[in-house]
Amino acid sequence: MKVLIENNKSERKQELRGLGKLFKTPETIIFYSVHVVVDFSEEERAILTEHSLWSAIVHTDYLKFAADHIAASPSLSLAEGDVPWPIQSFAKGLYKSFPTAAEGNAFAEKLKSEIIPRIKKCIEEAKATGTGTSSTYEL
Repeated sequence: MKVLIENNKSERKQELRGLGKLFKTPETIIFYSVHVVVDFSEEERAILTEHSLWSAIVHTDYLKFAADHIAASPSLSLAEGDVPWPIQSFAKGLYKSFPTAAEGNAFAEKLKSEIIPRIKKCIEEAKATGTGTSSTYEL
């Protein structure tokens, strides 16, 4: 398993709605993003498929949109809430943005210390289980 975690500083123009688009100059908003992609080995992919682990939830995160995005598209507020992250989403790549560098760094560290090891543990436990085991013992 190879893991790529990118931590970036970015900027975008403020989303405006209605007459604000015509008469107001949009502000520049600075945000910090974390992008993670897990490149599974062929063996790991086989284990994930054999044990139906691609859809296993390894993290749940809260989705929240920036205030200017909600002001420009109020229906986005209905989409806010808990979002499950299955293993397959890490293979496709995940992107999350933060208002401060500290929050982005904390999340990147959480990926390294908790979330990615949780994926590895799922694979290792499935591999150890194999196709089934049996044991006999006396007490």
